[in-house]
Amino acid sequence: MRLALVRSLLALSVSLADVQTSTAVSPPPTWIVFFDRGSTGLTRPYADKMVRGFASALLSAQDLWKHPVCAWVLAFTDAAEARSYGAALSPMRGESVRKRLIELGVPKDRITVLAYGDSVPWNLNQVPPDAAPNRRAEMLIDPHCNFVPSDIRP
Repeated sequence: MRLALVRSLLALSVSLADVQTSTAVSPPPTWIVFFDRGSTGLTRPYADKMVRGFASALLSAQDLWKHPVCAWVLAFTDAAEARSYGAALSPMRGESVRKRLIELGVPKDRITVLAYGDSVPWNLNQVPPDAAPNRRAEMLIDPHCNFVPSDIRP
Protein backbone atom coordinates (compact mmCIF):
# COMPACT_ATOMS: atom_id res chain seq x y z
CA MET A 1 0.00 0.00 0.00
CA ARG A 2 2.74 2.48 0.95
CA LEU A 3 4.73 1.56 -2.18
CA ALA A 4 1.71 2.29 -4.37
CA LEU A 5 1.16 5.63 -2.64
CA VAL A 6 4.80 6.66 -3.15
CA ARG A 7 4.63 5.71 -6.82
CA SER A 8 1.41 7.73 -7.18
CA LEU A 9 3.01 10.73 -5.53
CA LEU A 10 6.05 10.66 -7.75
CA ALA A 11 4.28 10.02 -11.02
CA LEU A 12 1.49 12.51 -10.49
CA SER A 13 3.52 15.27 -8.86
CA VAL A 14 1.13 15.46 -5.94
CA SER A 15 2.40 16.63 -2.60
CA LEU A 16 1.85 14.47 0.46
CA ALA A 17 -0.43 17.13 1.93
CA ASP A 18 -2.65 16.99 -1.16
CA VAL A 19 -2.91 13.21 -0.93
CA GLN A 20 -3.77 13.29 2.77
CA THR A 21 -6.72 15.60 2.09
CA SER A 22 -7.82 13.71 -1.01
CA THR A 23 -9.96 10.60 -1.01
CA ALA A 24 -8.40 9.01 -4.10
CA VAL A 25 -5.26 9.14 -6.17
CA SER A 26 -5.28 8.07 -9.81
CA PRO A 27 -2.92 5.23 -10.68
CA PRO A 28 0.36 6.53 -12.10
CA PRO A 29 1.75 5.76 -15.52
CA THR A 30 4.18 2.90 -15.06
CA TRP A 31 7.51 2.37 -16.75
CA ILE A 32 8.80 -1.11 -16.03
CA VAL A 33 11.48 -3.07 -17.84
CA PHE A 34 11.62 -6.84 -17.41
CA PHE A 35 14.81 -8.90 -17.72
CA ASP A 36 15.64 -12.46 -18.69
CA ARG A 37 16.97 -14.65 -15.88
CA GLY A 38 20.53 -13.63 -15.03
CA SER A 39 20.55 -10.83 -17.62
CA THR A 40 21.23 -7.12 -17.41
CA GLY A 41 20.52 -6.39 -21.08
CA LEU A 42 17.52 -4.55 -22.42
CA THR A 43 16.72 -7.44 -24.74
CA ARG A 44 13.19 -8.43 -23.75
CA PRO A 45 10.37 -7.36 -26.08
CA TYR A 46 9.56 -3.67 -25.68
CA ALA A 47 12.33 -3.08 -23.09
CA ASP A 48 14.13 -0.40 -25.08
CA LYS A 49 10.83 1.09 -26.21
CA MET A 50 9.81 1.41 -22.54
CA VAL A 51 13.09 3.14 -21.62
CA ARG A 52 12.75 5.50 -24.60
CA GLY A 53 9.18 6.31 -23.55
CA PHE A 54 10.32 7.07 -20.03
CA ALA A 55 13.18 9.29 -21.25
CA SER A 56 10.76 11.18 -23.48
CA ALA A 57 8.27 11.66 -20.64
CA LEU A 58 11.02 12.80 -18.27
CA LEU A 59 12.44 15.33 -20.73
CA SER A 60 8.92 16.57 -21.58
CA ALA A 61 8.14 17.01 -17.87
CA GLN A 62 11.32 19.03 -17.51
CA ASP A 63 10.22 21.30 -20.38
CA LEU A 64 6.68 21.58 -18.99
CA TRP A 65 7.68 22.42 -15.41
CA LYS A 66 10.59 24.65 -16.47
CA HIS A 67 12.91 23.11 -13.90
CA PRO A 68 15.04 19.96 -13.74
CA VAL A 69 13.29 16.78 -12.68
CA CYS A 70 14.94 13.61 -11.41
CA ALA A 71 14.70 9.99 -12.46
CA TRP A 72 14.84 7.03 -10.12
CA VAL A 73 15.63 3.56 -11.39
CA LEU A 74 14.65 0.87 -8.90
CA ALA A 75 16.23 -2.46 -9.80
CA PHE A 76 15.15 -5.91 -8.60
CA THR A 77 15.95 -9.60 -8.93
CA ASP A 78 13.99 -12.74 -8.25
CA ALA A 79 14.83 -14.99 -5.29
CA ALA A 80 16.73 -17.57 -7.37
CA GLU A 81 18.94 -14.87 -8.88
CA ALA A 82 19.62 -13.41 -5.46
CA ARG A 83 20.87 -16.82 -4.34
CA SER A 84 22.96 -17.34 -7.49
CA TYR A 85 24.38 -13.89 -8.12
CA GLY A 86 24.29 -12.33 -4.67
CA ALA A 87 23.90 -8.58 -4.53
CA ALA A 88 25.67 -7.89 -7.86
CA LEU A 89 22.87 -8.39 -10.41
CA SER A 90 20.33 -5.86 -9.19
CA PRO A 91 22.66 -2.81 -9.37
CA MET A 92 23.95 -3.95 -12.77
CA ARG A 93 20.36 -3.96 -14.07
CA GLY A 94 19.82 -0.47 -12.74
CA GLU A 95 23.07 0.68 -14.32
CA SER A 96 22.03 -0.82 -17.67
CA VAL A 97 18.85 1.29 -17.64
CA ARG A 98 20.80 4.35 -16.42
CA LYS A 99 23.30 4.10 -19.30
CA ARG A 100 20.49 3.87 -21.85
CA LEU A 101 18.73 6.91 -20.34
CA ILE A 102 21.97 8.90 -20.63
CA GLU A 103 22.29 7.82 -24.28
CA LEU A 104 18.76 9.16 -24.80
CA GLY A 105 19.66 12.60 -23.43
CA VAL A 106 18.73 12.40 -19.76
CA PRO A 107 21.43 14.25 -17.75
CA LYS A 108 23.43 11.71 -15.73
CA ASP A 109 23.31 13.86 -12.60
CA ARG A 110 19.50 13.53 -12.62
CA ILE A 111 19.41 9.72 -12.48
CA THR A 112 19.68 7.73 -9.27
CA VAL A 113 19.76 3.93 -9.19
CA LEU A 114 18.56 1.98 -6.16
CA ALA A 115 19.12 -1.77 -6.06
CA TYR A 116 16.72 -3.87 -3.99
CA GLY A 117 17.65 -7.40 -5.01
CA ASP A 118 14.78 -9.72 -4.10
CA SER A 119 13.65 -7.71 -1.05
CA VAL A 120 10.62 -6.13 -2.79
CA PRO A 121 8.79 -8.82 -4.80
CA TRP A 122 6.26 -7.85 -7.45
CA ASN A 123 3.26 -9.07 -5.44
CA LEU A 124 3.77 -11.29 -2.42
CA ASN A 125 0.31 -12.85 -2.66
CA GLN A 126 0.14 -13.62 -6.39
CA VAL A 127 3.66 -14.08 -7.76
CA PRO A 128 6.15 -16.74 -6.63
CA PRO A 129 9.48 -15.27 -5.48
CA ASP A 130 11.29 -16.83 -8.47
CA ALA A 131 8.80 -15.52 -11.06
CA ALA A 132 9.73 -13.36 -14.05
CA PRO A 133 7.91 -10.20 -12.85
CA ASN A 134 10.44 -9.95 -10.03
CA ARG A 135 13.26 -9.53 -12.58
CA ARG A 136 12.60 -5.89 -13.32
CA ALA A 137 13.61 -2.25 -13.16
CA GLU A 138 11.01 0.39 -12.38
CA MET A 139 11.53 3.96 -13.54
CA LEU A 140 9.97 6.85 -11.64
CA ILE A 141 9.84 10.57 -12.33
CA ASP A 142 10.52 12.75 -9.28
CA PRO A 143 9.31 16.22 -10.28
CA HIS A 144 10.90 17.98 -7.31
CA CYS A 145 13.99 15.78 -6.79
CA ASN A 146 12.99 15.13 -3.18
CA PHE A 147 12.11 11.41 -3.14
CA VAL A 148 13.12 9.70 0.08
CA PRO A 149 14.47 6.19 -0.72
CA SER A 150 13.24 4.76 2.59
CA ASP A 151 9.64 5.42 1.42
CA ILE A 152 9.72 2.44 -0.95
CA ARG A 153 10.95 -0.23 1.41
CA PRO A 154 8.40 -2.88 2.33
